[in-house]
Amino acid sequence: MNSDYATKTPEELIEMIKYYRYDALTGMKQRKDFEIDFNERFYNEEEIFLVMIDVNNLHTVNRDLGYQAGDDLIRRVANIVKFYCMSSNYRYGGDEFMIIKTTEPDMSHVRTDDACFAYISSKEFDKPAEMLKAVDKKLTECKIRFHKENDRRSRK
Repeated sequence: MNSDYATKTPEELIEMIKYYRYDALTGMKQRKDFEIDFNERFYNEEEIFLVMIDVNNLHTVNRDLGYQAGDDLIRRVANIVKFYCMSSNYRYGGDEFMIIKTTEPDMSHVRTDDACFAYISSKEFDKPAEMLKAVDKKLTECKIRFHKENDRRSRK
């Protein structure tokens, strides 16, 4: 991509912005936008809920069924996230998603076979970094429970 912005048409500039701001696989905003939006909303809204979602067994799906199947799994979870939370959703990492909401989230639409999730309210925190760390810890606990349950089922 030519980096001489002065010679770009408005349409080319818009495409460049999309390329860097939106994830090609899911069409979602990426981590940098999340960080900006999350910090701004943490300090400017009375209460927000932060939801963190992690796709289950992506490594196994990629290994056993191929990367196309792994991409399909990521897209399936991303589409659910986008459908139920149209505006403030982000692809945070390879198989992680974030949602910022002003109302308590209803996560009943997320299949636990596909993904684990955790959410937390900003009311308990003084700083956004503390909130992010806490939701990550809750998600880790969810993933541990998921894997223990899967291990139990596979032994039967």
